Amino acid sequence: MESEPRTSTLSACAVAGLAALAGAYAVVGSDTARAGSSCYEERFYPVVTRLEPTEHGFTAVLAGRFRDPERDRAPRIAYDAAGGWKHGWSRAGEAACPRGRCIPDRQGCDFRIPEIELSPAYAQALHRRRDPRMLEQEVYACTEHEGAIYFGIGFYEGEGYGGVGGIGRYVPATGALEVRRPAALLRTPVTHIAFDGRELWLATAGDHECSGTPPTQGLIRYDWQTGELKKESYGGAGLCGFVVHDLLLTDDALWVATDLGLSQKSRGDPEESFMFDARGWSMGWRNFVPDLEVEGGLRHVFCDELYRELLAEVPVEPEPAAPSAFDQTVRSIARFRSRWLVEHMRGHRRPSAREDASE
Repeated sequence: MESEPRTSTLSACAVAGLAALAGAYAVVGSDTARAGSSCYEERFYPVVTRLEPTEHGFTAVLAGRFRDPERDRAPRIAYDAAGGWKHGWSRAGEAACPRGRCIPDRQGCDFRIPEIELSPAYAQALHRRRDPRMLEQEVYACTEHEGAIYFGIGFYEGEGYGGVGGIGRYVPATGALEVRRPAALLRTPVTHIAFDGRELWLATAGDHECSGTPPTQGLIRYDWQTGELKKESYGGAGLCGFVVHDLLLTDDALWVATDLGLSQKSRGDPEESFMFDARGWSMGWRNFVPDLEVEGGLRHVFCDELYRELLAEVPVEPEPAAPSAFDQTVRSIARFRSRWLVEHMRGHRRPSAREDASE
């Protein structure tokens, strides 16, 4: 059974109210996907783009506001598990960003997966107005566990093309291939994947003809044994970031690199603490933001605090081929934290780009 987040579906009245508030809050740009334009621009965000395992922890590669565009370099911070999430951080030099691409759009897969079947009848039932020949699917991400390859399916959407998402399991030793199509994944690519032995952790984002990967369904947990699907919550005790750039499972935690920093969900024994669910995962998330002005280069943050910072700091002015960073941030928060956004907007207002220029 699939569980939907409480704020993912808004009534027509709520949507209209939110749109009116957003319009009063700032100049709203176009979010239309166009070739040569930007679907999702992250250069004003505190991005963590890659997590690279080390002997005692991992290094996190930063991007967004931290990337040096002239040198195509980005800073790194290191995590030593011995120091724990409070004291285990330190600066760790720089990483290269070839041609400015610090942020990969998908995890990729080094294993050879047999062709995935997609019947024309099934595809057309999902995309009634689209020629089945214009529908595609591709393995965007995979991970290996005990001889089985678990993979996420993605597709390009643009120039008349579309696709059907899903997940799968392939066992090279036997040739067994199983593909599943949960409803929440049918219309979104799965860009990154991790498997903890029972549950798949699935990152979702769009793949369009414009640059960037806009958020779609966020981070999803899928129990391969039962077929239960759960969308992770956002804000409060949930995740802060909207677009997942990397997933790293360690012995004691899941680390998630996102457009708005780094998130951690701990592992533990539910019989020893009520803080862990029946499957051994902490009920909530810890969220961190890169901050090169503090010792270690990272600070703990609460999502509401981070959202308020972004709405106060990112540019209001529209980009030449994209909406403004402010408008994009409003849209992303509205997708996952609509009620919080409405309450916040009622008490705050930033000047529009036109008002800024007149001062």
